[in-house]
Amino acid sequence: MKFAYELLNADGKLERGAVDAASEAEARRGLQRQGNTVLGIEPAVSRSRRGRVSGATLQLAFTELSTLLRSGLGIAESVQSIASAHAGDSLADALDTLGRAIAQGKPFAEALRLSGLQLPEYFFQLARAGEMTGRLADSLEEALAQYTYERELAAEMRNALIYPAVLVGVGLLAVGLMFSFVVPRFAGLLKDAESLPWLAWAVLSTGQFVNQNLLVLLLGLFVVVVGTVRVLRRPGVREAILERLAELPVVGAWIGESATAGWAALMGALLGQGVPMLDALELANGSVKLVTRRRRLETAARSVKAGLALSKALEEQGALDATAWNLLRTGERAGRLPEMLKALAALSAKSGRERMKRVLLLIEPLAILVIGSGIGVIVLGIVLAITSLTDIPV
Repeated sequence: MKFAYELLNADGKLERGAVDAASEAEARRGLQRQGNTVLGIEPAVSRSRRGRVSGATLQLAFTELSTLLRSGLGIAESVQSIASAHAGDSLADALDTLGRAIAQGKPFAEALRLSGLQLPEYFFQLARAGEMTGRLADSLEEALAQYTYERELAAEMRNALIYPAVLVGVGLLAVGLMFSFVVPRFAGLLKDAESLPWLAWAVLSTGQFVNQNLLVLLLGLFVVVVGTVRVLRRPGVREAILERLAELPVVGAWIGESATAGWAALMGALLGQGVPMLDALELANGSVKLVTRRRRLETAARSVKAGLALSKALEEQGALDATAWNLLRTGERAGRLPEMLKALAALSAKSGRERMKRVLLLIEPLAILVIGSGIGVIVLGIVLAITSLTDIPV
């Protein structure tokens, strides 16, 4: 049987995971024999049994939870109330597990982790900070705001890409149909290949090849698509692609500002809820997906640990731009660093969205240009083939 645990290892670092054991007591003893201090342990919940909870459902549930907490209702009663409202859906099992863990006396952050809900790491850290400061409702609202921003940004991208995706799909289908059914009708002209222009020969030969090997080509396309999806699921591959995109002129600025907005929003929320600077830096830096940016931020965090001011450490590493350094420097001098971080997040998010819109606006004309060029080349190849054999001037 698997047991989920949370512990402090011999180096004093927090670790979470799962271990196989016959009982909870045996799992605890095994971890303690390795020199660990076990903070919590409980049977791991199988996520496959309950299914995946949608982002919209999570947003609704945590909005309800923060509202109930603000009304003065206790955490256990709030969780039980929400669970009864969602009875029968995939969220109910997770909330039941969360409620049982709270009833056993576990801290809310630990119980939330044991519930198996697919939440970003900052949810757990902000929940822990809220419990320590007695401001759990505020902490959950901060986490929910960041989560909502991330989902809205992803939704905007998906919506903006729907039309270009449909356009590209229809264009590719049109090209495929022309190669499969139209071009092969003129394949007989290849008998006089010596008198055909190069473009006409290439178009007719390609059409004949596609028509003769259609099933093999479709199977190959399926294999390529499946293989590409599997490769893109690897975090290292996605990070490498994102790193290359960040070097492009327009797209790179958008990706960089989005990363700055996410980092600053999380840092501001964590510091505002009383999380120590170094802990907040570790968590916020870990959320940055750009490898180069994350390494610079981690180096800056080590400088902060050595006693350097955050704005100065970031400036030395070139982790953020001049606007960010000035805002953070002002926040440090005025003792309002969390507020300045949130202002930086809002500024970067607004600028990033504007850049995103410009990038997405370029996709549609580029898709039309590419698909139109492909169809135009096919048509031109056929016309050249016909005119070259009938001596009709072009």
